[in-house]
Amino acid sequence: MKFEIGDQVEFLNEVGGGIVAGCEGDFVSVEDEDGFIFSFPESELVLKVDWQLKETTIKEKVKKSVRQTDETDGYTMVQGRIPYMEVDLHIHMVVDYTRNLSNHDMVIVQLNHFEKTLSEAKRRRLSKVVYIHGIGIGRLRNELRKRLKSLSNCDFEDADYSRYGQGATQVKLWYN
Repeated sequence: MKFEIGDQVEFLNEVGGGIVAGCEGDFVSVEDEDGFIFSFPESELVLKVDWQLKETTIKEKVKKSVRQTDETDGYTMVQGRIPYMEVDLHIHMVVDYTRNLSNHDMVIVQLNHFEKTLSEAKRRRLSKVVYIHGIGIGRLRNELRKRLKSLSNCDFEDADYSRYGQGATQVKLWYN
């Protein structure tokens, strides 16, 4: 058994995570952020690691002319002149299994992932987030923009066409 009570874990096959509440055999009981307890096979959980931006010296910044990315949970931190977050909202990038999800359920999962990553960007005080939603019929794009319109500390526009085509929205955040 590699998990102990109180460990923070994340789910491999679902969005989210929680705190280990108990272990029994090959199954681990996990309490999520809403207080619900679920049982998962040990193989479907990973220890949560708090990802921090790496401190670099000025010389290292000058050396790095090529853009570097760090993979994290569902988004990519792009290191360049101004670090920003790039989030791919295509359903296969958000969840592993879509077999039992209706189209409505998929959009709900994608919007929940959008909310989670936007709050993470605000926590890190990033000035820019790019959401890759694809072209499709525009349902996810319209829902994203409707939610962004209701926020007072951001502005949004189509992302760089030469890089993303018409399938991405760039969000600019500002703080007091």
